[in-house]
Amino acid sequence: MIPSSDLFDHSVMTALLAHDPLVSQYRAFFSLFDWSVVDDFQAKHSARGRPAHPESAYLKAFLIRQKEGFTSTSQLRRFLLTHPLLVIELGFHLVLDPSA
Repeated sequence: MIPSSDLFDHSVMTALLAHDPLVSQYRAFFSLFDWSVVDDFQAKHSARGRPAHPESAYLKAFLIRQKEGFTSTSQLRRFLLTHPLLVIELGFHLVLDPSA
């Protein structure tokens, strides 16, 4: 869950994403791949009970795991918890938490 905030609106989050060095690094890395293939696959198989998150988000997370040399998903999770802007960049569907 992401805390609800009047301080961090869409324009502020966009600016934060644009200036984060790790997000920039991974944007450049992900631009090397043709994501239209993944989008086409997801469009064809979306009626089969696929996860709510885009397939590309899972694939990008897997690529991060490989690139960072993590041997477990727990390591990837800890890394992503310390880099929340990267989670946003991956494309996972986020839910605001008004109680946070």
